Amino acid sequence: GQLELVEGCFRFSDHIFQLVQGRMGFDGPLEVATLELVATLCAQGVDVIASLAGKVDNPKLTLRSVPPLP
Repeated sequence: GQLELVEGCFRFSDHIFQLVQGRMGFDGPLEVATLELVATLCAQGVDVIASLAGKVDNPKLTLRSVPPLP
């Protein structure tokens, strides 16, 4: 089965991120379920994109920005 994000947001470090993509896939036990979330935040002219993806028991967080920050 699969769950898909309709809409949402979350607060992290006093900033509110908008969830723009979200999916959780189930194909067997919960330990092998997969997660894919993408959230964005615009602050001081910089777009921050946070991605959380992988197996639910060990997801990987990726952060990037536009424009790129040093």
